[in-house]
Amino acid sequence: MGALTIALDITIVGALALPWVVLVVHLFFFEGENRVGAVVDWFRDRQLTAVGAVLLFAAAYTAGSAVARIAQDFFNDDDLFLQAGPRVWRMAMTEDRIIASVMCDADDNHLLPAPAGNAMLDDKVSAFQCLKTGCCNGKQLSAISSQPSAKPSTAGPGDASEKKSGSTGEAKCCVEDNEPPEKTEGTMAEIGAPHPLKAHCLCSRLLDWKARYTRDKAYGAREDSLLDAARDIFGLEENAILMKGEDPTLRLRQLHDQIMVLRGAAFNGLVAFLFCVFAWGVKVRRESPRGWARWALAVTPVLPMALAVMAATHHFSERLPTDPPYMEFSLFVVGAAGGALLWLPRRPSPEAAKHPAGTAWKWPGLSLLSFVLALSAMGGWWATEVLYAQQIAYSYDSQLAH
Repeated sequence: MGALTIALDITIVGALALPWVVLVVHLFFFEGENRVGAVVDWFRDRQLTAVGAVLLFAAAYTAGSAVARIAQDFFNDDDLFLQAGPRVWRMAMTEDRIIASVMCDADDNHLLPAPAGNAMLDDKVSAFQCLKTGCCNGKQLSAISSQPSAKPSTAGPGDASEKKSGSTGEAKCCVEDNEPPEKTEGTMAEIGAPHPLKAHCLCSRLLDWKARYTRDKAYGAREDSLLDAARDIFGLEENAILMKGEDPTLRLRQLHDQIMVLRGAAFNGLVAFLFCVFAWGVKVRRESPRGWARWALAVTPVLPMALAVMAATHHFSERLPTDPPYMEFSLFVVGAAGGALLWLPRRPSPEAAKHPAGTAWKWPGLSLLSFVLALSAMGGWWATEVLYAQQIAYSYDSQLAH
């Protein structure tokens, strides 16, 4: 049953990609979408409706599989940032940052698991708490970069107060604004090194669009370690809960399915918005080739391509070669398609010249509609991501209580 649910979610994501696929056909093949009806009639006349339905489902599932994976990377890619002086403008709304923010709140509310015999999870919680508060000493910092101890913890649920003694419900930091951090020694000493400007809690900056400090090596390593620890805690808790079976985790599975669909819908909406803007530019180019709107819309493909080049530069300088640049590839392809539409001369066929592509379409309205729908889906994904992470923390704590 779970496999059918996943297949349905992926198929929905693939079906939501249909609008911008039709736009691509419409723009590059001169009213080519009008021939779709002829293909449908061909299958109907030969009584191959069932075969056509299977092919349509296969195409939707294939497209949905690709879009779902690209959308997951698109909304969890930390390579898209712009460094300007002491600030870093970045995409703060990534999946890892949202989960880490929820885990920070869970630790403040004493919802992170106390030692209960799971050595792996106990080590991850300890690493997360010491990074969160800035109270790591050299021994703790070395433990973060090493493998967790195989020796099981002997502490019981009653030791929760000792495990969470660093949390006071107010996300306090051991490193204050005007107090230099404790000097550390060990393999990860760079993570605890003081910043030349100020020192702040990592949790207060996770969803900050304007990072106050440049991405220096010391601070970046500490922030990445916090995100990795939060992701590991979330993954261990999620898997422990999902192993309970389908019925006890039905609500969590529904939230997970909603995340996949909303994330794919947001990505499809953004792609559709860009192609609507490109089509708007094509129409203005034909109607008023010397107007200011024509030149304003002509530069729109530069933005996605510039973002793709910037993110690719950061990706290959900070990531392993095994991590494919899905987001960078998608942005560059969409931008290049827009450039081909708006920059290159086009010679439509005589039949297509009688009905220029896009002359009867209200592209400004479609652009606004697709942008609003994409923004709504993005907000829904963000809210569902937060709710899902919170439910994982609550469910795991209630599971330990029993």
